[in-house]
Amino acid sequence: MNKIIAQFITKTKQDDIEFKRNLALWGMDHELLRELFRSELAPKLRKAFPSDYIAWLKGYIKKGGMPQHYYDRPLDRDFYVATKDFKTLPLYGALSINIIIPSEINVNTSDGFGHCGLFFMNGFKNFGSVPIYNDTTF
Repeated sequence: MNKIIAQFITKTKQDDIEFKRNLALWGMDHELLRELFRSELAPKLRKAFPSDYIAWLKGYIKKGGMPQHYYDRPLDRDFYVATKDFKTLPLYGALSINIIIPSEINVNTSDGFGHCGLFFMNGFKNFGSVPIYNDTTF
């Protein structure tokens, strides 16, 4: 288990270095990333309902997963469900989002996904932390 965590940390650090390199090369700033989100990614997403996340969470727990955080508030507004195939954006910090990905949706992560959480219905796998909220308990 420690090896898996160490690999995850190494990968995350590599992603951060790659993003900073690309940021320097492309001159991207927060405003440009916001615009890319609005124009390229947002049209392929819809806001998630607690029931969307509960469906993923039930499968995740059934496969042996365990949430890492509990928040005594409703599901964050930065949770989305993918409605079309999409390519991730390297969104970090306040720009990061969480995306529930139905089994029929294809995802291209070649540009990285920054601090975004990806929750795959196919196999109930994820990248990022697994929170639980006061409206996502069952």
